[in-house]
Amino acid sequence: FSIASDVYEEAFLTAAYGVFAQRCGIALEPPYSDWRRIACHDHGIQLTTQRRIDGGEFVDAKKAVFENNSSSAAKVHPEIYDGPGLIAHFPFDGSAANTVPGGMTLSPLKGTAQSFKKLPNLIWDGESNRVFETKSGRDNGWTGKLDYDKSKGITFHFWLRRTDAQKGNRFDGDMLALRSGRSNSFRFYCNWGMPYYEFNGSRIYSGARFGDDRWHSYSVSIGPDSASGQWMCRLYRDGKLLKAASASNTFSPGDELTFGDVTNVGAEGCYFDEFRIYNRALSEEEIVKLSERVEAIKPKVLIASGGHHDAGDYNPRSHIDVAQVLMDAYEVAPKKFYDGQLNIPEKNNGIPDILDEALWALKLWIGLQDEDGGVYNGTESDGDPNFFQTVELDPKGDFVFAKDSRGSFQFAGAMAHASRLLKNIGKTEMAADYLGRARRAYDWGVNHKPQTNDSKTFGSYYTAPIAYAAAQLFHTTGEDAYHQAFLDNTPWRRNSKAAMTNTNYDLTLAAYAYAAIPQSQADSVIHSDVIRAICEEADMYVSASNKAPYKFIRHHNAPINWGTGAYEHFLTVVWHAWAFTDNKLKVKSYREAMIKTADNTLGCNPLNLSWIVGLGSNGIHAPLHNSRFNPTGFSVRGMQAQGPDDKGKEYSYTDTLFPKRDKTPSLYCFVDAIFAIGMDEGTVIHQAETMAAFGLLLPDVKKPEDDKGSGK
Repeated sequence: FSIASDVYEEAFLTAAYGVFAQRCGIALEPPYSDWRRIACHDHGIQLTTQRRIDGGEFVDAKKAVFENNSSSAAKVHPEIYDGPGLIAHFPFDGSAANTVPGGMTLSPLKGTAQSFKKLPNLIWDGESNRVFETKSGRDNGWTGKLDYDKSKGITFHFWLRRTDAQKGNRFDGDMLALRSGRSNSFRFYCNWGMPYYEFNGSRIYSGARFGDDRWHSYSVSIGPDSASGQWMCRLYRDGKLLKAASASNTFSPGDELTFGDVTNVGAEGCYFDEFRIYNRALSEEEIVKLSERVEAIKPKVLIASGGHHDAGDYNPRSHIDVAQVLMDAYEVAPKKFYDGQLNIPEKNNGIPDILDEALWALKLWIGLQDEDGGVYNGTESDGDPNFFQTVELDPKGDFVFAKDSRGSFQFAGAMAHASRLLKNIGKTEMAADYLGRARRAYDWGVNHKPQTNDSKTFGSYYTAPIAYAAAQLFHTTGEDAYHQAFLDNTPWRRNSKAAMTNTNYDLTLAAYAYAAIPQSQADSVIHSDVIRAICEEADMYVSASNKAPYKFIRHHNAPINWGTGAYEHFLTVVWHAWAFTDNKLKVKSYREAMIKTADNTLGCNPLNLSWIVGLGSNGIHAPLHNSRFNPTGFSVRGMQAQGPDDKGKEYSYTDTLFPKRDKTPSLYCFVDAIFAIGMDEGTVIHQAETMAAFGLLLPDVKKPEDDKGSGK
């Protein structure tokens, strides 16, 4: 390190790049990023009826919302659907009936018809689209005997969707087989989830495992070839030719059919639909037409993108908190931040770059606001993406939670805050739009209180969020109604000694928002009480940390795990106290705590490690992040690890290290090993808090007249 007034510049720029590299919905490429990634999650987000208030980390895909497909293509099918030669059509719309009069019938391969699941694969508020769904075990599949002119050939066509089921690839059996006795004319089967194709008893093609939870068409065309005199078998997936194979002119296809015979403990999660059989070999053009699947219903989606990925995977968890912490940092010290400070696409647009990063987080939330003003409370997938696929191969769905008061108030507060900051720098048109959105979201939240008798839940979904939104709106507009709402939903008017948090509420965001208001605009007594509450919590952290050999800020009861030993997340209240107090001794104490916590992150710790990739001469190299699939082979610069962790259940230090060591001191419990999640996975909100903390340690670079904002 060097000794200079701007010594934290490199740390700030590196941490800021790490946050930028977690952006969602944008391609990362030179000149803004030396680490490349395609644009992602930019095709809309599917609505669900799932409420955050009901709990659960992930979205239940069965709660997705669907709507009628008004497309004309959904109502007019190609002629080939019911064209010449069709001898069987099984839509699996609640039964295995053949819609072709006098055609073959299917019988359960094992068990009885009642043993098969016939559940809607799409849950919505209209008619159900039904399919044949497999279940775990052996009681799946259908069989029947074909009566057809073998000399004309035969074509099979069906749709298959395989979910990434809980038991993964542990499934086997025949998707489709045509036999004569024990001889296989054609067979499409799976072994441990790997698909194989056979023709005339010989394997002709092997495919990749499937489980992307999307519909794919499969076609098999078998017939005599007039030019060569041989029989030809052509395999298609989604209308594209996979493989062609031949057999002698003595070949004769069988008539015993097996379909959907999926077995083993992972058999659940295969869906079959629209099985058609033609007594002729269809042409490639006809198969392409058959493979144009247009549903009568379609997912209801919001056209929204932006925000930041959550952690080491590509889960876009709509972190509005990234915007909140970066806007707070700018507002308390606007002289430290400027336009063109960071290498991001928005630089030199007249907006300080730290605000541009905050606005990228808000971009997603703007898309989550409904026409009535209510806001869908964030996005989520239906499970964690795995750590072996890059973002374009991520099979997990992108869903949105139902609208609620908390999401609406959080959005209202953040947008009112952004409006104020944008107006201060002359972006009046954007400021007006943001304020209008904030007002509508606030009004919706007021009119949609959560229906719960639990005081803690009500506080979390209404009392604390409305206090935060009201404080930000009051600061921005000066309107007394918002001020009154803040006072009505906080304890300081009734109890001047009230804390910022207790077991029933967390008013941290509301307190920060009110403390940022000029005292002349606020209630001076309440304003002082709020700042006192912020400082008391900061003092608790500082006092406890000063008793430790390594004096970085953390809660005195917090164990060394999940970032406690490496992050700045407990420091956020301290720098707010530093910004708001008038006590010079406290200002000095808080700044020293900020520096010591930064020291810990950058190497002043027992392992002498910098917990941020690319910072320091002895930094980490292997944070858990899909960046390692980048062509460079290196993790993205600026990623921050969780740091020491001696409490993780399945990710513990003693289970990872070889040979094992017991009773290792907490701050030594770290392995730079990618898959030690509790130690090595970064989290974007904590990266943003680190970025903010480093930025606040920069020297002032602007003159007072350069910015109309307030703060240190």
